[in-house]
Amino acid sequence: MAEDEKTSAEVEPSSLSEAEAEAAAAKAEYEEAKAGAAEAKPSDGTLRSTTISDAVAASETAAKAEIAYDIAREKLKTARAASEEAWKADYEAAKAQVGEIDQAGQLFTNKR
Repeated sequence: MAEDEKTSAEVEPSSLSEAEAEAAAAKAEYEEAKAGAAEAKPSDGTLRSTTISDAVAASETAAKAEIAYDIAREKLKTARAASEEAWKADYEAAKAQVGEIDQAGQLFTNKR
């Protein structure tokens, strides 16, 4: 439970590239865990035959990795949305500034 609280309280990535890197790392971990679940080898490294508990442990690891990957994808979506909003605000501010300059220029040229 403390691990779940830590996950939800983690700090959001500060940039879009950090969010993309975090999502890529989570995807790699998920793919590795999924491959491990498919093989389901004993966790102690011995050559004994695979048991149901080994398969369950591998599946649980894959499920946790999938959840972490889903969280990283949501953070990436949030970071992209924030980046787009920031870009849109900058664009609108620049557009307004250009409009003011154009209007000031027209006022100057119309003063005859």
